[in-house]
Amino acid sequence: MKSKKIFFQFAAVAILLTSFGYLIDTDPPYADFKMTVIEFSIITTALFSLFSIFHFVGKLIKKLLKPLTL
Repeated sequence: MKSKKIFFQFAAVAILLTSFGYLIDTDPPYADFKMTVIEFSIITTALFSLFSIFHFVGKLIKKLLKPLTL
């Protein structure tokens, strides 16, 4: 259950960061709203994936280093 909670937090942070990025963006918006939704989804998915990869790498490193500690 702890993993499920952290992934919901990763998703929330990814959505918030993507939204913040769109708020401060100075580029003109796309003419087609569908392109904006697609770009938003891609950026959110990329951030979520990045957070998840860092989380699993961190857990793996912690697991590998645990036997080395006294």
